[in-house]
Amino acid sequence: SGATASESFTMYPGSFTLTSTPAGVSITQGKTATFSVKAQSKSNFASKVTLAANGLPTGYTASGTGWSPAAVTPTADGSATSTFTLVTSPATIPGVYSVSLSGSASGYAAQTIAVPVKITEAPAPHISSLSPATLPASSNTQTLKILGSNFLGGDALTVTPPGGVAFTSIASNLKVVSASEFDYTFNDGSTPGQWSIVVTSPDEKAHSNAASLTVSSAGNNPKPV
Repeated sequence: SGATASESFTMYPGSFTLTSTPAGVSITQGKTATFSVKAQSKSNFASKVTLAANGLPTGYTASGTGWSPAAVTPTADGSATSTFTLVTSPATIPGVYSVSLSGSASGYAAQTIAVPVKITEAPAPHISSLSPATLPASSNTQTLKILGSNFLGGDALTVTPPGGVAFTSIASNLKVVSASEFDYTFNDGSTPGQWSIVVTSPDEKAHSNAASLTVSSAGNNPKPV
């Protein structure tokens, strides 16, 4: 009788396990989470483990999200560690996600761990003070520092002149210096009186309290440029 040909796949002895520190996180929109993931050798395993992540939050930021390094090689019965960074944005959808962190090595069964990631809505921006609190009317460029908390990149600024119509400044006039400082640059002077300043979140769902800017002399209305 003739010989019968067959194909076989060799599973090599030994294996590895994955663990994550922390085992799960809760962060607000716009924040970053990091996981230290350890590949632990079992029974003299010493092959390259390629890492992957799936089930990431809807609207996460691709830039900056990933592994460093993307693959590790533990020593026999030793371990090797990689860091997974997850970057979110103000537009990331809140919710609880089961993120799968996995490792694969040629000839070995892949290993996967699930880490819960809770994304909560960012708190509303809050204005505590303006610096300076009073500005003169001027056709020169002036910068107003808005001090407070919970400021995010992508926040908008709504300005209402005395007895006038509110307008939203364009992005090029705004700079989020930090979570506690928001700078607004404008020109063309301003109408004397009390101006209302409000910071709005990127999704336009959250608004700060209104802060009052005093303009000390007559001039023209500031306008977005």
